[in-house]
Amino acid sequence: MIVDTDVSPVSQVGGEKLDIALNPATGLSGVAEWQYTPGFQFQITRCKAWCRVKTGTVTVTLVVQGRTAASLTFTGGSENNATLSTTLANIRGSKTEAIQLIVTTDGTGNLAGGHVVLEFRPWPMAGESAPGDAAGPLRMG
Repeated sequence: MIVDTDVSPVSQVGGEKLDIALNPATGLSGVAEWQYTPGFQFQITRCKAWCRVKTGTVTVTLVVQGRTAASLTFTGGSENNATLSTTLANIRGSKTEAIQLIVTTDGTGNLAGGHVVLEFRPWPMAGESAPGDAAGPLRMG
């Protein structure tokens, strides 16, 4: 039997990828435009932003239960990689914590054809310790 703690954290087989359509209205201020709770302990591994057209000011922040995991930049017709927080607590979540996209647009801010690609994986995986572990992950089998 293979469990999460047997799979390398750098392997792509343990991860999930979501493509999130994002077309917010203008005049928003700190609004959660998308939310997902994976239902297992997770770690965000990558995030990209793309839109067909951007006008005005559009600010999108990726958060895990209120902790800033990344700020996203949108440029019309270009894919942008988000820089994830270097603080592990900001990119990791428990099975009950939500991942959200928080959006602020000014009076003219708009995205057309906006997408966010979010990649995350179970945590812990092989060689990683979870909260409460004294001597690393427990292996069964």
